Amino acid sequence: MPNVRAGAQRTKTVCIELKTIGGFGFKMAVGERGAAQGPKREHQIQAALNGKAVDADEVVIGYLSKEAISVGAAARKKISELGRFCAEWSMTREQYLPLAEAEEKRVLRILELVDGGQLPARVFPSPELPAGHRIVDPSTGRWEVRNEDDQVVDTGTFWACNGYCKYQTLCIPMSSGRCSVDEIPVDLRRAS
Repeated sequence: MPNVRAGAQRTKTVCIELKTIGGFGFKMAVGERGAAQGPKREHQIQAALNGKAVDADEVVIGYLSKEAISVGAAARKKISELGRFCAEWSMTREQYLPLAEAEEKRVLRILELVDGGQLPARVFPSPELPAGHRIVDPSTGRWEVRNEDDQVVDTGTFWACNGYCKYQTLCIPMSSGRCSVDEIPVDLRRAS
């Protein structure tokens, strides 16, 4: 806790995570297309980590849309003029701290694997993907969920692999399960 003079009130620390977002993502977040989904999970986690780093009392996630909601759609949904292109959500310390601590633990588990010479299985921490998924083809983002008999019980594709991940070329030649760091081709290790 910061030093506070006797009789002085402690100031409130607010951490603001300001993001630009595409029009479709913004519409989903604010409820122009169905029920409001709020900020993306990865944005919540980033805000939580930054909030913890500065010991914030509150974190605010702000979205600035790259494309405004149309005037007509905003009128139908009772969205204000300002709400056509910007929105905000806030979390208290009690709300954001568990997110930050869970992400820190996840990253530490990955680092422990790497320190032991292993790479983790290709999974993506996103609520968009089902529990137990594994990315089996990073060139397309194809994922699978297998049961205890190793049979595929669910499959799909994830947008983040295909064209968005800067490590895609490193990931493609690797096996999808946990593997040795030594499996990384030497020329790719230099490229990363």
